[in-house]
Amino acid sequence: MEKYFSVIIVHACLHMQHARSYTAIYHLLQGKKSIQTLQDAKLFDMESLLGVYKRLSIPDFKQELRELLYHGMIDYGVENKKIIHVTELGKKRLEESNAKSLLSRFRGMDFAGKDDIFILRLMLLIQTLTNSKKGNMSFIPVADDEATTGWVRAFYYKYAGKQSQLLSLLYKDLLLALAGLPERECAMLVDQLTGYEHYGLSTSQLAEKYGLSKHDVVLLLASVRHLMLHNILSAPHRFNILPALLDFMQKKHEVMTNTANKTYMLYKKGYNMEKIAEKRRLKINTIHDHLVEIALYDPQFNIDPFVPKNIQRVIERVVENNPSFKLSTIKEQVGEDVSYFQIRLVLCKQKTKE
Repeated sequence: MEKYFSVIIVHACLHMQHARSYTAIYHLLQGKKSIQTLQDAKLFDMESLLGVYKRLSIPDFKQELRELLYHGMIDYGVENKKIIHVTELGKKRLEESNAKSLLSRFRGMDFAGKDDIFILRLMLLIQTLTNSKKGNMSFIPVADDEATTGWVRAFYYKYAGKQSQLLSLLYKDLLLALAGLPERECAMLVDQLTGYEHYGLSTSQLAEKYGLSKHDVVLLLASVRHLMLHNILSAPHRFNILPALLDFMQKKHEVMTNTANKTYMLYKKGYNMEKIAEKRRLKINTIHDHLVEIALYDPQFNIDPFVPKNIQRVIERVVENNPSFKLSTIKEQVGEDVSYFQIRLVLCKQKTKE
């Protein structure tokens, strides 16, 4: 049986090979909240995989790399052992893989983290409705964080006495949200659910039941949640209950981090980089990072004040011959007078034009 975890790692390595170390790939999958990881996701067209495996440990990740190396799917760089290269065998196996449908379901940039809120609300709501319908309100909740329990409690009391009707509508909604998914993935999601005198299976139990690794279970379920969220948000009018579980997503989705936004607000008020750093009590390099992030996500942001037009053209010409976006290689060719900050700004600006 195909190992989906392996396929996803090889897929990520292929997109980022020659340019980033394996730790960058790890941070991408884990969803590290850093400007560099966000920039990598955008530059290498890997936004869909951002944060799809948030609880991935570095030992597990390195173990998978060792297995891929042993089977000839990847190789390490000669000069830098942290750089991963995908071999011809690895490319062939990736092309032959039946995991392409799985990869197409991921929407990490949009839903990573939000899918956890959604699934916890759904699981606790179903547990609450099925138990209360049977008159049992002394069950141990599957989620005990105040945010989830508070939301479910408010929803439950708003529709008190309508448990049967709500369960019927939820069943119809789930059928619609899961439409088009393989039967196995649907069954795995259902097996996670806890109801009256029925307890959902853990990741380890699901792995044993379906003959999968724990990594594949995590990734398959993440892909299911992402597709469900996409289906619900694409046509909320077709659903009865599930859109209500996503009230936290009704606000305009802001990709830019809060700290970069604060810097941007000051910049728009006319403050230069040095004044912003002084006012925010941050290092100038941190302000550089914020400006790179702004350039990455705001197509209207003008980088001319930071990178003269002639320097932009020099960098662009070098990038044409170095599509891997490896900063050190670009820096060697553009000269000492051009900073990494300027290179990153140009790279990000190019990306927003695509």
